[in-house]
Amino acid sequence: LTWDADDAANQIEEIFRHEQSIGYQTRLLAPGDVAAVTTGVDARVVSPQGAIFNAGEGWVDLPSLIGLLLGEFRDRGGRILTDAGSADVTLA
Repeated sequence: LTWDADDAANQIEEIFRHEQSIGYQTRLLAPGDVAAVTTGVDARVVSPQGAIFNAGEGWVDLPSLIGLLLGEFRDRGGRILTDAGSADVTLA
């Protein structure tokens, strides 16, 4: 969910039309309609021009994900070397 400032520079409708033109999964929502698609957003903070909702997107807390993946790597016998210098990926 994203919205733009409530001023002359607001481009939310143009961005929405562009996303539509390239086949992106997008919805332009009035502030009062935001709660119907996502929780926890106070509609009063969404600019009157509306918000774009992209249902196919998500976010990840990268430090938590890295910690989880490193833990799984260790559990499977992996060894982590730090401060080892440059590394390259070699495909066999």
